[in-house]
Amino acid sequence: MARINREPSPENSTTEDADRAEEANASTPEERRISEAARARAFARGFTQMYRWVCEHREIMTEVVRTNCSGLTLRALLQSTRYYT
Repeated sequence: MARINREPSPENSTTEDADRAEEANASTPEERRISEAARARAFARGFTQMYRWVCEHREIMTEVVRTNCSGLTLRALLQSTRYYT
């Protein structure tokens, strides 16, 4: 069974805290732009952390998908959806 924790990793906690503080204090358009960039960096860090976790726990994730997705009917779209009626 896989368990996912939503805790920041120790190596990025100070950067994430700084990004959150930066976002909370944004008042001018330039500060908001910087804040949006900080949010994008935080999103990218989170994606990277999760991707690494999935890669490191590949066998567990494969079993989770097999267990939870067996018996599902899948549909493949081979062309743009406008061709399907």
